[in-house]
Amino acid sequence: MQEHKRLPAPGPRRDLTPAGPPVVPARLDTGRFAPPPSGGRVTPAFVLQALARWWTLALPTALMLAVSGAIISWFSFEPTFEAEAWLRIADHRPYVAFPTEEDSKRFALTQVETIRSPVVLSRCLSQPEIAQLPELKSQLDPLKWLTRRLTVVGVAESELFRVKFKGPNAANAAKIANAVVAAYLKHHTAETNEQAQTMIDVLIRHKDDRIQDLERMQARVRDLTKQVTGKDIGAARPRRQETTTTVNPMAALEIRLANVEVEKQVIEVQLEAAQQALLAQDKVAVSSQVLDQIVANDPEILAMNKELLDIRTQIREYERTSKNPADLDPVKALLKRRAELGNSLTKSKQELRKSRTGELQESELAAKRDEINGYIEELKKQQMLEELLRKRLDAERGELEKYGDQALNLEFARAEMERAEEVFDRITDRMTALQTEKAADKRVHLFGDATVPIEPVTTQTKFVAMVGGAMFLLPFALALLWEVRVRRVATVDQLREESWLPVIGEITALPTRSLMPGRRAQARFERQRSTFEESISHLRTSLVLCDDTAHLHVVAVASAVSREGKTSVAAQLAANMAKASSEPTLLVDADLRAPDIHEVMGVNAGPGLADVLSRKATLQSVIVPTSLPNVWVLPAGHSTISPHTLFTIDAYRDVLETLRAQFHYIVIDCPPLLSASEALTVAKSADGVLLCTMRDVSRVGQVREARDRLTRAGARPLGVVLSGVSPKSYTARYGGYGYAIVHPGDSFDGEAS
Repeated sequence: MQEHKRLPAPGPRRDLTPAGPPVVPARLDTGRFAPPPSGGRVTPAFVLQALARWWTLALPTALMLAVSGAIISWFSFEPTFEAEAWLRIADHRPYVAFPTEEDSKRFALTQVETIRSPVVLSRCLSQPEIAQLPELKSQLDPLKWLTRRLTVVGVAESELFRVKFKGPNAANAAKIANAVVAAYLKHHTAETNEQAQTMIDVLIRHKDDRIQDLERMQARVRDLTKQVTGKDIGAARPRRQETTTTVNPMAALEIRLANVEVEKQVIEVQLEAAQQALLAQDKVAVSSQVLDQIVANDPEILAMNKELLDIRTQIREYERTSKNPADLDPVKALLKRRAELGNSLTKSKQELRKSRTGELQESELAAKRDEINGYIEELKKQQMLEELLRKRLDAERGELEKYGDQALNLEFARAEMERAEEVFDRITDRMTALQTEKAADKRVHLFGDATVPIEPVTTQTKFVAMVGGAMFLLPFALALLWEVRVRRVATVDQLREESWLPVIGEITALPTRSLMPGRRAQARFERQRSTFEESISHLRTSLVLCDDTAHLHVVAVASAVSREGKTSVAAQLAANMAKASSEPTLLVDADLRAPDIHEVMGVNAGPGLADVLSRKATLQSVIVPTSLPNVWVLPAGHSTISPHTLFTIDAYRDVLETLRAQFHYIVIDCPPLLSASEALTVAKSADGVLLCTMRDVSRVGQVREARDRLTRAGARPLGVVLSGVSPKSYTARYGGYGYAIVHPGDSFDGEAS
């Protein structure tokens, strides 16, 4: 087409980039963003918006699931009864004459875990009356089933503990709870007595070993006393006398060494007792009844037994239908397979019994090993301290022996003998305390037996209500999780906080006519159209009157993905600019992949921009006027090659240079930024980019990614525009301000209301 007369003559390209600061803060130009503190929150408003989007689908689904869940739970309900026995675990060990100090809290925690340990529960399952209960016989692994249903909890800050068991049968639940408590008390009593007796035996042996050393030291002291004083003290124990001040510095070392020797001796006794207990534990056999039950319920064993049963059934069938079944080849094969399977079954049972025995003992053995390792570490510390003290004491002795005084040798001998006597006395006292405290009261007592519970933990009605309620809430919960994941744009405030760009406009939804025509419907349509036009005018005013954007002449309208209203915003913005300024305005359809501008503006699809870029048509021949004043359209045209290739050549830059000289405003409809690579080229060539979003459609994450790509490519994002806003919410947010139209013949007196 020929150049329109109303268009200004081509001239030099205008510098349309404003000299002032950009609309977007300078930190956004780097492409690096720090999330705001309030972004991404799940607020009550967000929850309500998510439910409002999904309630039409979630509500019928929730009702259907709730009814189905209630019906299934009603017929599948199995009552659960909880029986509980009471124990008292004293904070301090009862004593007869020798009190002891220990960590009471750790002791109680250890007992709680001991009650639930395989050592105690296997003893409980070894009782025939417990092992034969139906709920236990039906389990593949009764030990695990029992562990899952058994809990031990303390009662407030008291010494009382409740041993609770949940089962399908009330009487059996009480029976199992009492059996567990009885097995634990028996184990605890046996373990306490065994530990005390082991300690006594070890102390007796150490006491006997030290008697000879003590007699040797006493004999040496008698000999030295006779040499120094000339008197024979006989068998009486010599008492240490006051010595010269040269010996006094050694007194503190001797006392410390004696204490270390005593402490080391006690640790050695405890270590030996623990090692003996570990050896004894290794020899403890798990109940054969428990192992038989575990082996019998193993899946592999069950499969072998089933195959053996099938083989027996087939052999009996051959015996019933044949005279000489043993001569038949199928029977021979079955007999051979039965023998092989029997050997495999026996071997598998042996291996399984061996492995499960180790598993049942492992928890107890691990605790014993930890205890032994603790004693070993403590013993090493005492040995190092003893060695250090002996070196210092030997050094002091060496200094004193330089004088050659026989009285000093006597003093040294007496000090060594007294240390040995002190260790001997400590061992004797410890042994006496253990023997005495064996008669003390037990630290753990049965406070109350478990009684048969009368009512189940959960009634059938309550269970059905819980299941139905959970199934009813499930669709709404899934919808909320989905909305949290996609994070749709719902409000201007959310868009501003989470996109980190200024919101420069809200566009209401396109007005729609009612299917039921009438005065009210027509008035509603007119109000919606007026609000829509006002929102477009507000966007244009924000761009034209703002100091930062007043000199912009080429505006690219883009979006992260398709169906976010960019084409509608571009067309309406171009029309509004042309109407308000009475300047020639061009609307360019740069979305060559899915063009829509020609349908919106009512022009032909081509030829257009694609034909110009591929040099198949001239620019002036493809620009077409529209029915709107001062609005021209450059349609997309028909592309036969990749749009990315077309926009990378210099032809597009030359086209835009020519258009800048002919039109006052140029509005470009860009392809989606995340799905079309040429969109960044189009956006960068404009003076600024409007990023369009659609309410309840756009996703915050995609908007952020589109903004990042624009800034990294060197484009200038002006801000975001939210489309699809409800006319009612727009009016409620900003208020409505209509105007009256004076028709010919109407009188107007000049007064305004």
